[in-house]
Amino acid sequence: MRSFGVDVDRFQKSGALRVLSYKDFYFKGGRFSIQETMKLWKTLLDEAVAKGFKGLRVTGEMACFFEKKMVKELVEYENALHRVLELPLTVICAYDAESVAKEGRGGLYLDLIKAHRSVIITGPTGGVVSSY
Repeated sequence: MRSFGVDVDRFQKSGALRVLSYKDFYFKGGRFSIQETMKLWKTLLDEAVAKGFKGLRVTGEMACFFEKKMVKELVEYENALHRVLELPLTVICAYDAESVAKEGRGGLYLDLIKAHRSVIITGPTGGVVSSY
């Protein structure tokens, strides 16, 4: 972000930017729990609102689930987010297409697309945007 001219230090000091490790968020205490992750989302939102923000914008790189061989849990989590979490959040879940393809389940793409309200697929020649 700094290489793009973003004043990271200023935004971190104001609370407008937090960078969290997946180990401290998705795998807190060394294990993954949908319920605990949902509680963490709520805590982060409450902290943001207490600082005067209207909501929370988040991006997450989902590679850790592939690395830990927890794709089934990932799909369950992504589906639960839209069923359970009624919070003012704007979230981007980032996936590496090669990781999804290497998983060997052709249906995994469809599972992940169904779990999200909007999908952006990019590639070397452009992208596709779809809303559900």
